[in-house]
Amino acid sequence: MVSFTLFVSKATTGKLLCKVQPAFTIGLDPKDLILLQEIPKFFGEVGKIHTRKDVSGVQYVISSVKDLTNHIIPHFDTYPLCSQKKADQPRAAGQSSTPLRGCAGYE
Repeated sequence: MVSFTLFVSKATTGKLLCKVQPAFTIGLDPKDLILLQEIPKFFGEVGKIHTRKDVSGVQYVISSVKDLTNHIIPHFDTYPLCSQKKADQPRAAGQSSTPLRGCAGYE
């Protein structure tokens, strides 16, 4: 599972009422921990790997705005996700007739 999430919580300091924290997460089965450990190497050793308390999964999480801006967002700008979700999006004016055109395997 790959997700981009915004966590909103009550601010504990300052004049702001809430705090917004973005996060990018890749979640895998614990048997795939070795594979998950390679992902931070690819993104420049940013983020952390966490094991769920019930040991039902492992997650790679990046929540630093700086790391998201410098590593994750540029990656997905260059290599957009190619999925059924993208294919299901409404067609924008001028979009090719094949919604996944430009994605690996859909040229």
